[in-house]
Amino acid sequence: MNRMGASKSEVIIAALVQYLGATEAVPLAQRVVELEERMEILEAEVKSN
Repeated sequence: MNRMGASKSEVIIAALVQYLGATEAVPLAQRVVELEERMEILEAEVKSN
Protein backbone atom coordinates (compact mmCIF):
# COMPACT_ATOMS: atom_id res chain seq x y z
CA MET A 1 0.00 0.00 0.00
CA ASN A 2 2.59 2.49 -1.06
CA ARG A 3 0.22 5.04 -2.51
CA MET A 4 1.81 8.21 -3.82
CA GLY A 5 4.95 7.51 -1.81
CA ALA A 6 3.22 7.06 1.56
CA SER A 7 4.00 4.05 3.73
CA LYS A 8 1.29 1.90 5.31
CA SER A 9 1.97 3.57 8.67
CA GLU A 10 1.63 7.03 7.18
CA VAL A 11 -1.66 6.10 5.51
CA ILE A 12 -3.05 4.63 8.75
CA ILE A 13 -1.93 7.60 10.83
CA ALA A 14 -3.43 10.04 8.32
CA ALA A 15 -6.72 8.11 8.40
CA LEU A 16 -6.76 8.13 12.22
CA VAL A 17 -6.00 11.84 12.35
CA GLN A 18 -8.85 12.54 9.96
CA TYR A 19 -11.26 10.16 11.75
CA LEU A 20 -10.45 11.50 15.22
CA GLY A 21 -10.52 15.09 14.05
CA ALA A 22 -7.04 15.72 15.39
CA THR A 23 -5.67 19.18 14.91
CA GLU A 24 -2.26 20.65 15.47
CA ALA A 25 -3.59 22.29 18.63
CA VAL A 26 -4.13 18.82 20.11
CA PRO A 27 -1.50 16.32 18.98
CA LEU A 28 -2.70 12.84 18.06
CA ALA A 29 -0.51 11.26 20.76
CA GLN A 30 -2.21 13.40 23.41
CA ARG A 31 -5.66 12.43 22.11
CA VAL A 32 -4.73 8.74 22.27
CA VAL A 33 -3.57 9.13 25.89
CA GLU A 34 -6.83 10.88 26.77
CA LEU A 35 -8.87 8.13 25.09
CA GLU A 36 -6.90 5.45 26.96
CA GLU A 37 -7.61 7.22 30.26
CA ARG A 38 -11.32 7.41 29.45
CA MET A 39 -11.33 3.70 28.55
CA GLU A 40 -9.77 2.85 31.93
CA ILE A 41 -12.55 4.76 33.69
CA LEU A 42 -15.26 3.05 31.63
CA GLU A 43 -13.71 -0.38 32.20
CA ALA A 44 -13.62 0.25 35.96
CA GLU A 45 -17.29 1.29 35.91
CA VAL A 46 -18.27 -1.84 33.98
CA LYS A 47 -16.36 -4.08 36.39
CA SER A 48 -17.98 -2.44 39.43
CA ASN A 49 -21.52 -3.08 38.10
